[in-house]
Amino acid sequence: MSLFVNSHIPQIGFFWKAAKRPAHGVRNNRSPMQAPVRARSIGSGAPHDFAPVGRNKKPMRFFLGTIAKLVCLLCLLFSLNAYCALSHEESATLLREAERCFDDGNEAAAVSHERAMENWRKAVSRYEKVIKEGNIVNGALYYNLGNAYFRLGDMGNAIANYRRAERLIPRDANVQKNLAYARRNCQDNIQEPESKKVLKTLFFWHYDFPLGVRELLFVIGFCGFCLFGCLRLKLRRAWLSGIMGACALLAVVMAVSMLVTELGERRTTYGVIVASEVEGRKGNSESYDKSFQAPLHAGTEFRLLETRGNWVEIQLADNQTCWLPAEAVVLIQ
Repeated sequence: MSLFVNSHIPQIGFFWKAAKRPAHGVRNNRSPMQAPVRARSIGSGAPHDFAPVGRNKKPMRFFLGTIAKLVCLLCLLFSLNAYCALSHEESATLLREAERCFDDGNEAAAVSHERAMENWRKAVSRYEKVIKEGNIVNGALYYNLGNAYFRLGDMGNAIANYRRAERLIPRDANVQKNLAYARRNCQDNIQEPESKKVLKTLFFWHYDFPLGVRELLFVIGFCGFCLFGCLRLKLRRAWLSGIMGACALLAVVMAVSMLVTELGERRTTYGVIVASEVEGRKGNSESYDKSFQAPLHAGTEFRLLETRGNWVEIQLADNQTCWLPAEAVVLIQ
């Protein structure tokens, strides 16, 4: 693809009134940009300086010139972005190649493990290129990338991409099944504290129901409240008030649950360890003591607490914290 940039910026001309010719045929060689003409103010007799016309146009020239430069710079940036990004045809071609490599790897797995791994690596590289250079954000694409990483045995990147797909397509059953299966294959088994388990038991609808189910229950509760409210106004039956209250309670509970989920995802950043093995430290340096006796492994999920240089502070599922190198983790943005 060729990139043509027109670097010529048209000059903006400014015109001003010429100085009047003095009397008796004597030419006045002073330009309007020179010293002002002395004149007397009306009524006071004191001299007063009038600024020439040309001098007041300097700020306007600077302002318009700056605007023209900014417009040219923005056009250049948009052109470079369009040049660097993949076209629709290129992205579609890479996607077809990635799917073919993934299928070839599945077929070759029974014959040659090395050949299958090579095909899956090709699939990963093509999926990654489409995401990074094609600027495509798609739940199905992240799901396929997670499958390719899972075939390679990279549980960290597999879970990370399954989590990204889950955010975009939360009601997809295949994403939920594959994510749960990948979590069961992780080496670290970090248990949640008892208090959190009790909380999940009491508010089971918030933790166990997918977002799509909660949305459906909210719609049912809201529509039921409106329907039975209209019947209550017409029939004047006491039992309709009880049904109205139940529908209103259902709608409010689901609405609060969805709001908490939305605010939690916006304010909290989650991540996954992708390094095969990494030591947690008590500070942001290798000189600090180890936080745990055993190292952490790929696939362990966490909540990000702080970023300091090339280190991140994380909180695990059991509320324990440690510092890890930034290159050992990926964040789920």
